[in-house]
Amino acid sequence: MAFLARSMDPFAIVAVRLLLGSLFLSPILLVMAIGGGLGTLPVGAVALLVASGVVSLGIGDSLYVASLPHIGVSRAHPISITLFPLFTFIVAATWLGEVITPSTLAGSALIIVGVILVVLSGKAKLRHPVPASHSSRGILLVVVAAALWAAGFGFLKLAVFDVNPATAGYVRLLSGGLFLLGFMLFRKRPLRLQRRSGWQWASLVWIGLMTAFSTGLLVVLAVKYAGAAKVSVLTSTSPLFALPLAFLFLGERINWRTGLGTALAITGTYLVLR
Repeated sequence: MAFLARSMDPFAIVAVRLLLGSLFLSPILLVMAIGGGLGTLPVGAVALLVASGVVSLGIGDSLYVASLPHIGVSRAHPISITLFPLFTFIVAATWLGEVITPSTLAGSALIIVGVILVVLSGKAKLRHPVPASHSSRGILLVVVAAALWAAGFGFLKLAVFDVNPATAGYVRLLSGGLFLLGFMLFRKRPLRLQRRSGWQWASLVWIGLMTAFSTGLLVVLAVKYAGAAKVSVLTSTSPLFALPLAFLFLGERINWRTGLGTALAITGTYLVLR
């Protein structure tokens, strides 16, 4: 997504990603439908799943992608993925009645310190630098995106009690994609997919495929069986994978503050899960 965001509208990237994700998930639903395993889909659950798809996938993911050209993956990813559990705990305690323990509070404090260190680490060394004034805009976009993801998790947890996870994932992906497609038509800014290179198309297809099985299926399964709070905190370990990739493939440099901040955040994750 960081590669695509250098030359494509963030809303177009996420719209295509979500619509391709729902397309790749369709064969699984078809097989389950033939076998009679889809079950029922209450109207209330549909409304919650649509809200989750629009809020977290449609709007939240778009804001996150929009932040990448401003602050880079090596800063945007740790900030978003560590603030996301904190916001989700607020949602879990107020909406879902989940209990917050002292260990959870201590871990959350480490997560906050880790985020501050990452923010203070300085602008990532990008191959395509942007003005310094854009850094604060990028950070704000990431913070709002994390809050929207948490709200989307709350809607998802409320919806998946009696809904097949594959169906829930499909509804989320499709509703988020259609919302963004309508939004772009309203803005009179077409996707312009016919102008994309082979590498851009390959990237779009790849993230669509990954979205189908991660956001579309695995995350929904995890939230249903492990709870929104635990799943959101477990995602905090993803900087271990994202930061090396940003260093190797996007030309971003990682300094000691970024590394230490990420390490503290992951330590906080361990305390939360105790």
